[in-house]
Amino acid sequence: MFLLNLSMALLLICRNLNIKPQNMTASNHSNDLISNVKIWLTSRNTLKNLAGLLAGIFGGYLYYRLVGCNSGGCAITSNPYMSMLWGGLMGYLLADIFKLKEKTPLSENEEK
Repeated sequence: MFLLNLSMALLLICRNLNIKPQNMTASNHSNDLISNVKIWLTSRNTLKNLAGLLAGIFGGYLYYRLVGCNSGGCAITSNPYMSMLWGGLMGYLLADIFKLKEKTPLSENEEK
């Protein structure tokens, strides 16, 4: 099941990066892949989502430390890793709700 989920995630990432492996040489494909990954990682939405993920992980750990369950009966709050996992998931999903438009450089006509 894990491998199925991993392969589906890789397929979605490749589709979002517009990677088309047909009719490409190996070096051309690797250069396109690297440039697409760089563009994807530096986009404003990706950085916003990663910031939401990190804030959620931190919030999940704080929730574990401040509210957590000492008896071990609570599935999420009794384990710091589960709290951080769910906090990161919630932070990512909350950040992903808001879509940012990419900044485009102004041309000379638009500056005046």
